[in-house]
Amino acid sequence: MCRESRWTVLGTLGVLWLVGLLAWTGRATAASGTLEKSYGGVLRKIYVIPRSPIGVPWEIVGISVNAATPALEPLVRVDKNGRVYPWLAERWTVLPDQNTVLFRLRRGVRFHDGTDFNAHAAKWNLDRQMEARTVPVSSVEVVDEHTIRVRLAEYNNIWPTIFGGTRALMISPTASTRNGLEWARWNPVGTGPFRIVRYERDVQAIYRKFDGYWQAGKPYLDGVEYLFLVNSETRKAAFLSGQANFLGATFQAAAELAQTSRNRYNFLADWSFYNVLVPSSANPDSPFRDPRVRAAVSHALDRDALVRGLTYGYGAPAYQAVFPDQQGYLRNWQGKRYDPRRARELLAQAGFPQGFRTRLISTDATEREQLVAIQRYLHQVGIQAEIEQVPSARYQEYINRGWEGLLYQPFARFPTVNEFVRQYWFLNQRFASFERPEGFEGVWRQSLRTPVPSPQFAERLNRMLIERDHLVPVFYYKTILVTTKEVRDTGYFRWYTTAWWSPEEAWMAREERR
Repeated sequence: MCRESRWTVLGTLGVLWLVGLLAWTGRATAASGTLEKSYGGVLRKIYVIPRSPIGVPWEIVGISVNAATPALEPLVRVDKNGRVYPWLAERWTVLPDQNTVLFRLRRGVRFHDGTDFNAHAAKWNLDRQMEARTVPVSSVEVVDEHTIRVRLAEYNNIWPTIFGGTRALMISPTASTRNGLEWARWNPVGTGPFRIVRYERDVQAIYRKFDGYWQAGKPYLDGVEYLFLVNSETRKAAFLSGQANFLGATFQAAAELAQTSRNRYNFLADWSFYNVLVPSSANPDSPFRDPRVRAAVSHALDRDALVRGLTYGYGAPAYQAVFPDQQGYLRNWQGKRYDPRRARELLAQAGFPQGFRTRLISTDATEREQLVAIQRYLHQVGIQAEIEQVPSARYQEYINRGWEGLLYQPFARFPTVNEFVRQYWFLNQRFASFERPEGFEGVWRQSLRTPVPSPQFAERLNRMLIERDHLVPVFYYKTILVTTKEVRDTGYFRWYTTAWWSPEEAWMAREERR
């Protein structure tokens, strides 16, 4: 008999399988409010430019996965509370060694190119991830046409999120091999409810309904289209002009739309990110190598004023690396409060009585007023920070190859601290100029070995990141989505990060369509 009953996350999988099954087996007659689900319509989304390819999962970075989710699906799905749902794998078993998972794959699933999704295709995809060193897997074996045996490199208590995230998205081996890697990067050929028909890099992505989708009666929409725009005012103008029916809104845009046009739109918001200053503390000659300088940065920021002035009610001051309602949050932690005099004292002790010059680096999608406000507080204590906003690709180069100064980085909320640490420090986002706290990786690996994620280890990891200001949190904030009234059941804020949604469930009410 398998030992998964010892694990909370695994011991309830039978129930979760049923819950997940019920979650996606609705038909067109299922009610949403007082309206029945109807077919037709195109969901047009205004979105930030993906900072990576979207067609090969081992190269997808961060929220860029959102633009791939209409076409690509993982083995399982995981919600924001860590519950696991069957998807391309309809069931799974953890073998007695606790390092091996047997996945039973769903039958009758086809890729958009007409080829079968089966054990060979799943193995091909996971093999590519192993080659890219993005998954803690030592081997994948084909047991039969619809079963694979996956051996973990070592036991870890977050394995479900590995097989329910970007690294377990499945693409057609045939399409990728036949057309080549460069083509595949920008042409996601998966099993999802929509197939790609056009991708113009940094401009748009157009998907149309896949008639061979494995979930009977779905999708409801005729298509999904992405319009990629950098400037927030341009995004808002495009939404108001009717070019889109879905907007990822800035704080200001959401506040303005709520004030002037609330009856015309639906507003969805949930705590999902926090912004952090990441110092170049690993660089030998960087001022930020000195913990007193990092502490000075933290004392320089009036977080309460930043939240009041920038977030329009959608933010809260942050002093920790996890959210207040999450495992690992330190209830008695006060953090370094706004104290510019103390900041100047610390700079003088560190050998910078007159301050110094540095850079404040972010993507060009960041609202400049946030950077200007932070720049102003740093200037008041003697740190002259030149703002540098760069395209996403260049920003990713800084993360991977190194930078000098302060990165202004959004960190996403994950179900556990273990998964948060894995995503940002042990996958593709290495933060090359960030000095990890001493013993950080060892503590994280110990934390992975407990039967379920441990609150004690989560607290320890959180403390290691913030105690000597390796990270300088600024504020938590909500992701805000604004849609026209006809858009329903997109599934945002259900899954384990806000980049994920439910394209197969989304629909548009005929009674509300423009």
